[in-house]
Amino acid sequence: MSFGLYRVDHSRDHSKSSLFAYEKPKKEPHKRWKVNAEKALKTGTRAAVYWPKKVENKERSILETKSYKQRDYMMVGSTYKGEWQLNQKHGFGVQVWAKGNKYEGQWRNGLQHGKGTFWVMVKKKLHKQYSGSWRKGLKSGLGVFFYKNGDRYEGEWLNGVRQGKGTLFKTDGEQYNGMWRDDKPCGFGRLVKASGDVYRGHWLNGKREGSGIYLYKAKQKIYDGEWVDDMPKCGVYCDAKQFLKRKANVDVSKQIEEKYRPIPILRLKDPDSLLISRIESIERERFAVRNLPYVELENQFSGEELDEMRQIFSRVDINGNGSVEANELRVMFETLDIPANPNDIVNIMKDLDKSEDSKISFDEFVRGVHFMQHTLVLERDRAHSTPTDDADF
Repeated sequence: MSFGLYRVDHSRDHSKSSLFAYEKPKKEPHKRWKVNAEKALKTGTRAAVYWPKKVENKERSILETKSYKQRDYMMVGSTYKGEWQLNQKHGFGVQVWAKGNKYEGQWRNGLQHGKGTFWVMVKKKLHKQYSGSWRKGLKSGLGVFFYKNGDRYEGEWLNGVRQGKGTLFKTDGEQYNGMWRDDKPCGFGRLVKASGDVYRGHWLNGKREGSGIYLYKAKQKIYDGEWVDDMPKCGVYCDAKQFLKRKANVDVSKQIEEKYRPIPILRLKDPDSLLISRIESIERERFAVRNLPYVELENQFSGEELDEMRQIFSRVDINGNGSVEANELRVMFETLDIPANPNDIVNIMKDLDKSEDSKISFDEFVRGVHFMQHTLVLERDRAHSTPTDDADF
């Protein structure tokens, strides 16, 4: 509060008076936002509510050059205009943040929920970033996302990341259409590259993994077989014309250009059996890895086993933040009588799509245990395999 002087007359003679000090009431800036905040306590559509912010020194100097008064040093921050319920944004409304970003759409209990569009302010211009469904403040459901570089994603979302079926359109002409998980291609999908090459098959953590067909357009060749960690592992490599004709059982001479070199015939005694055996071997080896994103841990371990793993995890997680360092995994596995060497830890981190210095959550630790158990089973099977079995390969 500030102080001032007030003159009081004691008689009709105005020449005789006394001076008393008194406290001046301080004027509250932005009384409008306070009034509107009180209105917001009611339910229904209300006027805009303002959240003031303090002016920084740089902004203050700009204001002073424009002859602004001291009381104008509080500027408007975020604003909201729309429907309320029990003092929370609920229904349809428009929120504009201090930096200029804007959301227009449906709200529930103070969070974006339902259909809505979000814009970002870039160089004093609003650019649409996302339009679609929201759930509890996160992108969930069908929606379209516009990236800064011009790429566009149309499809399903879950808890703020791409998950489900969707299509990514890139500015260079490349296009992926298929399944997503944790913001990466995962499941079955089709990739058309800018060069005209086409891949149609399975994905894992953004990489080709499993059975898939790849068309090399420039060479007019096709690979049909197994992929491991984004690389072709075992399959058939043949002329595209021959492959498409066998698949379609029609004349495809018009579909494929004649400018290609025929691949020499592979003269093995029983190439089909050899190929089938090798593919089955790869599928066994990569089974645990390919199922890591989808495995239901409750069905893989008993309640007692999960409790034991929680205890081991909590003993290492001293801070209680829900994560441990990757270099702790080896000791944790050994506590469970699972032998693991440094290469095993590197492979686990790679298959979990994490760098070696990343931290591991409890869920990822349990998935790592599942992976190591499957690896041990494969090693035991190899150790007990007979020479006859090896000859079959």
